[in-house]
Amino acid sequence: ETRVRKVIFAEDDALQYTSWESISVILEKKKVELAERQEEAEALAEQAKRDEDQDYMNRKTQLHRERQERRKKKMEAIKKDQTKEEKAEQEAAAELMDAVKDFDRDFTYDELGAKVELRRVLYKAFEKSNTTAEVARKAREEYNLRRAVNEDAETLTDEFLGTQEGQLRFKYEMGVHFGKMRFSKYTDGTKFQASIAPLYKSKEEEGVTVLTSVSLLLAKRGDIAPSREYARERILAEFKKKRKEEVEQDLQVKTKASEDRYKQAFEDLVAQFGSPQTVWEKLWDPSSQQNYWHNHESNDTIWQEPAICHHCDAVIDPYDVRCFNCNTERSKYNCTLYQGDSSLIKKAGDEEEADAMDNASSTMAGSK
Repeated sequence: ETRVRKVIFAEDDALQYTSWESISVILEKKKVELAERQEEAEALAEQAKRDEDQDYMNRKTQLHRERQERRKKKMEAIKKDQTKEEKAEQEAAAELMDAVKDFDRDFTYDELGAKVELRRVLYKAFEKSNTTAEVARKAREEYNLRRAVNEDAETLTDEFLGTQEGQLRFKYEMGVHFGKMRFSKYTDGTKFQASIAPLYKSKEEEGVTVLTSVSLLLAKRGDIAPSREYARERILAEFKKKRKEEVEQDLQVKTKASEDRYKQAFEDLVAQFGSPQTVWEKLWDPSSQQNYWHNHESNDTIWQEPAICHHCDAVIDPYDVRCFNCNTERSKYNCTLYQGDSSLIKKAGDEEEADAMDNASSTMAGSK
């Protein structure tokens, strides 16, 4: 054993082995260390890949959130858009509220003429409010339908194409169109092209062959541009149809609700203030400190609140279930003034409903 070996290998074998034995031990240790370093490097590489994948997913999630936020803001902006007809509707509604405030107070006999005029103003304001509401509904319907097949559909299409499902659908539509183009072109082409043309045509009408998929990958950008445009237009057309149906259904519900709301508002107005053409006015008598009802055509006066027919303006007898003059059922409010057997009113209502059903059945039978 040389002095050099003693110096070099003293730490490893401490003079317990021969030179060759020491070298073998050292090599084995180095091999273990190398394996450990390789494992450590692989672990670091895997961790780096996981970090990279996580960063990618974080960026993708952030982009998705940003797109969703943009879409949300855009849809909110669409809802906030107000047509000039809707502004007119709001102004008419404000005028109606002012007319109600002017009319909703006690009037003395000396103010009878003023009250008659205010009644005319009140129902004119109501008619204007109802008319402008109908115009606004139609304008909103046209506006929403126009947006549905334009801005809304474009936004939804862009959002869909940004998803994995959208990309798969886009590539599929491209393949279908590209295959049809190649089949048509090659059928009328050279002998070689004509021989491979059938390979572009799928057995299924809307299928994509293997050759079509490969050709798409190898085709130039200009060759696939028509297919890209076709695919987007195909998807866009579906969203246009979908949005149009959604908007039409939503508008149908809102229109019905608006019509019912105005119908109920008219009934409430008549119940509180009387019909538009009534000659009966509720007045205040300062001397007796109570209200009375005065007919400004016949000068008749009633001190107990009468049930005045909303149809013909006749006074309904307290014990009659309907107007004797025109045979019209009591309104909801006039039912509260009925002094007879309450079951008769219910029976009368049931009979009217049964008559209506019989009439409807007869109409359907006649149409058949």
